[in-house]
Amino acid sequence: MLKAKSAEQANQSKTRFLASASHDLLQPLNAARLFTSALAGKAGNDMKELVEHIDSSWAPRRKSSVPCWTSRNSTRGTGT
Repeated sequence: MLKAKSAEQANQSKTRFLASASHDLLQPLNAARLFTSALAGKAGNDMKELVEHIDSSWAPRRKSSVPCWTSRNSTRGTGT
């Protein structure tokens, strides 16, 4: 029983860490994405192609509520 409780606490700690790490990594990427979006509206013809290239290089965001590090068969917060 003690091992199961310890394993559950470890899993919850891992989940909190991964959520924080994911948030910390996505914040600057979202800022850069916003910047290129704002730049696209102000760019002249000579810069349009570059801005479009930068904007198209962003991977589409996942619409799933399940974090990308979990397997498809697991539920949120219990992935490995």
